[in-house]
Amino acid sequence: MAKINVTNIAIDASIKEILKQTAEKQEISVGKVVKNLVDKYLVVDNSVVPVIIKIPSNLKNDPANLKIWLDHRVAGIIKALCQ
Repeated sequence: MAKINVTNIAIDASIKEILKQTAEKQEISVGKVVKNLVDKYLVVDNSVVPVIIKIPSNLKNDPANLKIWLDHRVAGIIKALCQ
């Protein structure tokens, strides 16, 4: 895919800071962070419904509590998609 240089995108300062911190953490450019986000979360395919779940980091390496936490979220997702 050919690169297209975007010269200006208006975003809130808080979003800009999040992008910058994420880029530094991942040791990539802000542009690459934006590309990764677009590739991962902007779905044009109408045959799928994207669902994003932010899992608390304290549940990492805690399978029993992670399962409980996820079970509650799954019930909510099912309710939301089947209304």
